[in-house]
Amino acid sequence: MRDLRLARAQNLTAGLMGRGVVPVIGIRKGAVMEIVELPNGLGSKLRAVEGLVVGEDWSGTGVERFGTTSTRFEHCRFERMRVKQFTAGGAGRFAEFVDCSFDRSHLSFSPAGRTRFVRCSFRRARLVDFRVNPVDLIDCDFTGADVRRSIFWGGLDDYKRRRDPDLRVRNDIRGNDFSGATLVDTSFRRGVDLTLQRLPAGEDYALALDGAAALDRVRALVDTWDQENRRDALDRVKIWQSDLDGGQEHLFVCRPKMKDLAGWPAIRKTIING
Repeated sequence: MRDLRLARAQNLTAGLMGRGVVPVIGIRKGAVMEIVELPNGLGSKLRAVEGLVVGEDWSGTGVERFGTTSTRFEHCRFERMRVKQFTAGGAGRFAEFVDCSFDRSHLSFSPAGRTRFVRCSFRRARLVDFRVNPVDLIDCDFTGADVRRSIFWGGLDDYKRRRDPDLRVRNDIRGNDFSGATLVDTSFRRGVDLTLQRLPAGEDYALALDGAAALDRVRALVDTWDQENRRDALDRVKIWQSDLDGGQEHLFVCRPKMKDLAGWPAIRKTIING
């Protein structure tokens, strides 16, 4: 089977070169995955060459891109990886990761198509720009993870609904453990049921099951503040309000890190003590 795939790849490469197309260059192969060097200085990419990948271990690998469309991954280990552009799904197809481990990896996400993570582990991983949508996220473990500039979507945003009306509107987000994670500039939008997740607690976070009422209380609180602190607080309230637009009932907010918000302890107390 491997010889047959190799022969097909050689024939394809010859055909591409005959048409003046520069092919990618393979630099490492697994059973059904490989790292290739992309043309035009775009760096290396880890990709699957078949639709089902079971039990492969690419731990410790560093690549510019991890790209896949309609592949299902089962019991794979992608631990201690560094990926500058993690992209899954696309072209009307979706990628699925089941019982896979991304522990201690540093992953930066790029816009992607439909992706599904089931019982995956992201323990002590660093995740940046996890804004995958459409996405299903079921029973995943984020213990010790550092999650930044991310949005977990419960449904499609307006742009994607207009662009592809045949996509399923609702995402499946449930059973995920964020309780031991650090969330920075991260939110839940479009109808994520936060009672079905385990969330971090402590002085840097606030949760309200009636988000609209919580923000009304915050507006009433900051209305009594001086002009500068009131302006900063209301700017932040606008951001939190955007989390609720489009059907998000439950509000989860992180303490702002880029600019410390004066009065955060009072705001947090107002949000959680409805």
